[in-house]
Amino acid sequence: MVNDPQYPTKFTVTGGVGSASFTVSEIADTATRIARIAEQMSPLIDRMATEHAWLAEAALSAPFYPYDAVQALQSAVWHARGLRMETATLAQQASQAAVNYEAAETATANKIATAQQATALNHGLLLWALGPMMPLVLVSDLHRFLGRSRDKGFRDTAEDMLNDAPAYLAGLLGPGGGAAFMLAHGGPKDAGAAGSKAPVVLRRLMDAAGLLQPGRVAVRQVPVNEWAPPRSPAQAVPEDGGRRGELEVNLEGVMRGTDEAYGLPPGSISVERVERYDGSFAWTLHLPGTEVWNKLDSSNVFDMEGNVEGLTSEQRAAFAQQDVLVQELMKEALGQSGYKAGEDVLLTGHSGGGIHVAAAAADPAFRAEVNVKMVLAAGAPIRHAAIADDVDVFDLSSSHDIIAALDYGQRPESKNWVSVTTHRPPLPEGTGGTRILGEAHAMANYLDDAKLLDASGDPAIEGYREKLVAFYGAGIAGATVKTTKWVYQGRDINEPPPEKPRPNEGKAAMGAEELRRFEKHYSPAGPR
Repeated sequence: MVNDPQYPTKFTVTGGVGSASFTVSEIADTATRIARIAEQMSPLIDRMATEHAWLAEAALSAPFYPYDAVQALQSAVWHARGLRMETATLAQQASQAAVNYEAAETATANKIATAQQATALNHGLLLWALGPMMPLVLVSDLHRFLGRSRDKGFRDTAEDMLNDAPAYLAGLLGPGGGAAFMLAHGGPKDAGAAGSKAPVVLRRLMDAAGLLQPGRVAVRQVPVNEWAPPRSPAQAVPEDGGRRGELEVNLEGVMRGTDEAYGLPPGSISVERVERYDGSFAWTLHLPGTEVWNKLDSSNVFDMEGNVEGLTSEQRAAFAQQDVLVQELMKEALGQSGYKAGEDVLLTGHSGGGIHVAAAAADPAFRAEVNVKMVLAAGAPIRHAAIADDVDVFDLSSSHDIIAALDYGQRPESKNWVSVTTHRPPLPEGTGGTRILGEAHAMANYLDDAKLLDASGDPAIEGYREKLVAFYGAGIAGATVKTTKWVYQGRDINEPPPEKPRPNEGKAAMGAEELRRFEKHYSPAGPR
């Protein structure tokens, strides 16, 4: 992608520092601190009241009663109690303001969704009423859809279509279908819930049809000589198979590792260990996108089966395959690289890889073993992922990337989740839709976006960059840190694991040398 000066790339940013959600969260945090101050005033006021009672009683036997001192202390107690009440009231009002804002935002979003749904339903009913003329109007609708997509963006248009399709189809069934739909869908709307339910239904259909077979992941460390060419000729190759290198601490630098993951052997991810200036370690995992499109269940963990595993990881207990193989690969890769529990981890991924890093960050079981602190995803439908507020997320997608539309819509703003939509220069007039969609989703173009974003002064983007700097202990954005990199390949094996031979089984048929090797490997103490 070339940044045309006549049509510069523009960005829309929501969430993060400077957003309304960030301000509201700061108000809520402030309300909590104010309430705590009110609580801490109570012991002091009680002590002052005790001192007043003691002084008043002790002064009864004094030659001259200290009216001024007793009255001043009594006045101080009264004023302190009033101040405590005002402080508590202020905390309650601030907290309620945050709650009211969130409720208003939810109500507004629900009204917009309801209006869009009603429009789709009415249009469907109109087509039903046209009878034989319906096909002509459908063709006209399709033409209008394509024209609107070029202006509004294929991503947002596809999201609208996914959300409106049920109402539209209900209208095509006539008044009866429309009435049934309104009765079933008259409550609050939640695009995020729709985005999480659709993959569950799809996976259940695949399971019922026998298209997906439960498997396990086999992991191997990939030798350096099987990797893509190194970033620079100066990189050394230690004996342990890792490769020394450097990482530039900014959005482009981190996402470059994601781009390089596509040059690795199929089904591979990379692990980078960063040595901070204070001697501690931080870790980055880079995941590629979907690598197998023509087969649902292949030996490559980054296939369509892997995608639905990631999208339905929160409901995994409902399916025959209850492990998310990519998550198992990630944990095994970290373990073999020397990761220790509690060390900070950043996950990056593009497309299907973005699905997996978001699913892992939202999975309490995964986070119990891996201390995920940050997520950086590009071109991925992740906005329905229930990632906790203590994980900082950067979600980058193009206005024409329909893959990113599969989460059914925008995520509500939050202080820890920065969503960036890139509006790139238009392709030449007459460019086919297939090329537009391909260019929109290409990782190379997202890497160019990251480079432009690194020069942005937007407070939300600056806020995320500062967190990257703190994560890597780099001091300033753009600094380089030393890394050691490993690559691991995962294979989806549908056969059950081989059974371990029993200690005495078949010994009689073994020769002396075979028996010695057998006992050495399967002794109760383990291999010696």
